[in-house]
Amino acid sequence: MPTPVPLSWIVTSTSSGSSAGLGRHLTEMLLARGDRLHTAELDVTAGPAVRRAVDEAFAALGRADIVVCDAGHALPVTTGDLTDEQIARLVVTDLLGPVRVARAALHHLRVQGGGHIVQIAGAWELEGFFDALADEAAPYGIGTTLVRTTLAGGTLRPVADPAKTARAIIDCAALDPAPRRLTLGSDAYEAELAALTARLAELEAQRELAYAADTDDVRH
Repeated sequence: MPTPVPLSWIVTSTSSGSSAGLGRHLTEMLLARGDRLHTAELDVTAGPAVRRAVDEAFAALGRADIVVCDAGHALPVTTGDLTDEQIARLVVTDLLGPVRVARAALHHLRVQGGGHIVQIAGAWELEGFFDALADEAAPYGIGTTLVRTTLAGGTLRPVADPAKTARAIIDCAALDPAPRRLTLGSDAYEAELAALTARLAELEAQRELAYAADTDDVRH
């Protein structure tokens, strides 16, 4: 079996992130592979600090093949029970933080002519952003992967193993092309399958209504 070509990785995380040891396993495995690694714990509430940390990471490595953002904040309460403060913290950590990291990394990846952004997420809030980012980044040779796992929040007892999850992320991130979405853990898989199945059924039920809204000169 051929020896993997060493890659350069930037792994970012937040002090409030909830990844059940995933970041530690990623770091240990990457170092064991002989890859180059720069880690950074970010305060994603401060945009300039995020950009500065990402700039410093690229400067330290010279080039980064893969940028991993492990930002997440799990709160074991239902939506209706969230306080305004908790909602604000969730938006900053789970949405605005990853967007800031991706935006800062995108500049460097464009300049160097390619790379890959991996976002570890436990909820759906980043779906739309990463769909748009994938299309925008592709012409520059930049891939994106949104990793859905309940290790990043969303359940009190995730069934996914952190070490196996880290290994899967490393293996898939090095693929060319890498998957746009990667679902890890049977709980995350079943939840996503159920949600997508229900969504597709609802869409199909609206087919007649959707077509009826076309202008009269449209032929079907």
